[in-house]
Amino acid sequence: MLRGHRTAGFSANYFALALGLGLSKGPSETPFHLLTDGTGPATDAALLYGVQRRLGRFAFVDATVGVSGLLHAGQWQNFGPVIGLRVGLALPTIAGAAPQKAVPTEVSTLLPRFFVGVQVGDARYFGHYSRANPYPANRHEFVNGYEKQTDFPTSGSGGTNSDTGPHTYENDRTLYLYGGYYLTPRLALQLGVQAGTESNRQYSFPSAVYPAQVRYQGGDWRLLDTNQLDESLVAVPVQVRYALTRSFRRRLQLEVVGGAAVVRTELHFREYSTQGFNVTEAVVNEFRRESWGVSANLGGALGYSVDRRRRVQATLEVGGLYDVQEIFSTTAARQAYAKVGVRYRFGYR
Repeated sequence: MLRGHRTAGFSANYFALALGLGLSKGPSETPFHLLTDGTGPATDAALLYGVQRRLGRFAFVDATVGVSGLLHAGQWQNFGPVIGLRVGLALPTIAGAAPQKAVPTEVSTLLPRFFVGVQVGDARYFGHYSRANPYPANRHEFVNGYEKQTDFPTSGSGGTNSDTGPHTYENDRTLYLYGGYYLTPRLALQLGVQAGTESNRQYSFPSAVYPAQVRYQGGDWRLLDTNQLDESLVAVPVQVRYALTRSFRRRLQLEVVGGAAVVRTELHFREYSTQGFNVTEAVVNEFRRESWGVSANLGGALGYSVDRRRRVQATLEVGGLYDVQEIFSTTAARQAYAKVGVRYRFGYR
């Protein structure tokens, strides 16, 4: 436990080595990993740093961050970061729970204050478009000695930005602006907005932007960037933050963050015509599609104060994002996210 401080009341910081095991002929998961094939036993190991704090008289919250690996089919795999959060209930003994003497801390004198911040990082939100395929059929044409083959995505394909069925918007350069208010010295409510736009016309981008293939009188094929796909996002996340670090005067702060975001995305597709090996600005096919969705998130955040009065913090937030529409499905979409930024807390002294 941290620096030999007392651990009564379910409150301590710790390091732990955690081991998990999934048995039976077809286990579906271990404590840190969901098995995709589920054949044969599996085990995993994780090295964790945890912060445990009491909630009320008998409950506690335990947050952990660390790294883990999965041993399955005789091979170690899936090494990576893990985040855990659990809320527990400790029942008193027959003799009753011993009363705990309150430990005064400077955070108990802190009045609720406003804060604002900005983050940049993953914007992996979920939306649901119609499963009907909006793209035209593939075409094979001959015009003035030029042979042209144009292919389009079919239902269920098209890469990351496919607009058929469940859809993930991904952009690692989207700004997230937010503000919030401390309801209690350690509990805060936060409201933000995140918006971004991507415009993709290059064939190298892994999306539904397919090139046309053109050749002249049986010669070599050339790839032409005839298709353009623009995608825009507006998300409004509502978050709850709970500080696991008791004292706001500590430079390093650890928080649990959770909430949901209402998400709107829009796709705008255009196909441009060609003359020989040249792409013109004339549009021959076009469509727009709109999607609404709700994405839930749960994660942890680190804040490090860079000034003497603990007002300015550098922040790092990591966690998981879940598609609310399919959250109870065995195939529910999930994404990890990570964001870095700066936060300013008003009135701290």
